[in-house]
Amino acid sequence: MLALGVTVAGRPWESSSRETVRQFENGELTLRSQGVWYEGTDESGARRLTLYPTPGSAVTLELEWVYAAPNLTVDTPSAEPSEFPEWFHPKLLHFAGEIYYPTVEDNPELGEIQKSKADLAISELVRYDNERGAGDGIFTIAIVGVTG
Repeated sequence: MLALGVTVAGRPWESSSRETVRQFENGELTLRSQGVWYEGTDESGARRLTLYPTPGSAVTLELEWVYAAPNLTVDTPSAEPSEFPEWFHPKLLHFAGEIYYPTVEDNPELGEIQKSKADLAISELVRYDNERGAGDGIFTIAIVGVTG
């Protein structure tokens, strides 16, 4: 998930870098507008969208964001890409099986079975992405400093 924009109480908050926010916190810089937001990680390594300074709890907060998964290549450092949901990781084997069985094992029937499973996995991932994009279901965005 990559944040594209943040609006607080109907007014846009400009994005900034973590270093700029550190300068605000140290008193080296002052804000001339309502505030800034930046993406960072917490102590556990989870990605967080942080607003500085923290807005009041009674304001309306709107986020515009996009999900972008990395391209999978032979050089991908992890066998389990972190940008895909964990339930999808084992399903990546169906895509490999779709190619492997008809070519290496000379078993086109098993290749077709794997292709069907891969197609089903794509449908499930599209549904998952649509729910996330609509903000439905289990999807919530953790924002440091904002409650409610």
